[in-house]
Amino acid sequence: MDLEAEDQVEEVHQDDGNSMRPEKARTWVEIDTEALKHNFNMLSRGLAPHVLKMSVVKSNAYGHGMVSCARVFRDAGTDFFAVDSFEEALELREGGLAQPILVLGYTPVHYFNQASLLGISLTISNRESLNDASILSLFLKVHIKIDTGLHRQGFQETDRDFVFSILKKSPHLMIEGVYTHLAAAETPRYKKHTQAQITLFSSWVSDFKSRGYTPLAHVSASAASMLYKHMHFDMVRFGIALYGLWPSLETKARARGVRLIPALSWKAVVSEVKNVPRGEPVGYDLTQKTKRNSLLAVVPVGYWHGYPRNLSSVGEVLIKGKKAKVFGRVSMDMMVVDVTGNKGVRQGSEVVLIGGVGKKSVSAYDVATKADTINYEIVTRINPFIPRVYS
Repeated sequence: MDLEAEDQVEEVHQDDGNSMRPEKARTWVEIDTEALKHNFNMLSRGLAPHVLKMSVVKSNAYGHGMVSCARVFRDAGTDFFAVDSFEEALELREGGLAQPILVLGYTPVHYFNQASLLGISLTISNRESLNDASILSLFLKVHIKIDTGLHRQGFQETDRDFVFSILKKSPHLMIEGVYTHLAAAETPRYKKHTQAQITLFSSWVSDFKSRGYTPLAHVSASAASMLYKHMHFDMVRFGIALYGLWPSLETKARARGVRLIPALSWKAVVSEVKNVPRGEPVGYDLTQKTKRNSLLAVVPVGYWHGYPRNLSSVGEVLIKGKKAKVFGRVSMDMMVVDVTGNKGVRQGSEVVLIGGVGKKSVSAYDVATKADTINYEIVTRINPFIPRVYS
């Protein structure tokens, strides 16, 4: 699987007093802000002085809490923020973030006036949006996105003449940036495809400059920013690596000297403990039976909270320094784990869903591997209503 394990989780001492637990919380997420700063500084250290740093805080900062993380990256020296939606950009502005913000995703035209007033930069990636921006005659900061081979957003080569013809008659549009997104920069076997994307992108950048535009050119996300200095252009977009998670196995293997520290731990409490005799089915659909007289603990976390249902009977958590396997189905709001032989487990005992206890850990990569997905999905799907605690 194209994933990577995080670095060794720093030692965390078990404390059933739950010193980081918000009052009355059954489940919560802990964010290590020093780890966030470390990762930002680690990613920044290899950049040339002229290269700007963009911190990607979309999707609730990959599950870590958008506004709080953005404040950490602001204080660490970021030059730009990137979000997915205009609503996220508004949330940053309302949270006191004055730095430049780029909306990476599609922005409906009814937000254009507000974007102009707030100085929020928009991605323009198709003919319809470019026409709308041209007709409205608003002063807008825009980043033109080029499709160089990922084939999601972006103008294609056949759109080149159209783009420049519209821009020529739209002096109210400030071409702040031009960018693309690489399909497989983290994977060595697709090096030719990556280089072809860069070559095509470079031709667009040259075309902009030959026509008198001076846009910020950017292409590198986390993997390319660590692996390919020649792809840094004018700005790099730090994404999942900011949070201490690796884009792929290959990236970590090749990014020599880079040490990332996972910033997120997800915890809960045991809500109930019970003895269940051998041979008893547990949970919905009776999918698993006890093979011995068992001690089972109920954890008030389920797929509503973002814990994948396909971890039923295979997921693992940590309780009192020992791993406990998910027993039976993960339900909407709770799950059962087997704590047989783990003395002292009681109501209120701390459960680590992601993170470490002593020298043992359950990483986002571990969870993703068992759920047959990627670490990106695991952390971004943690319910935003779950309280985040920053230290």
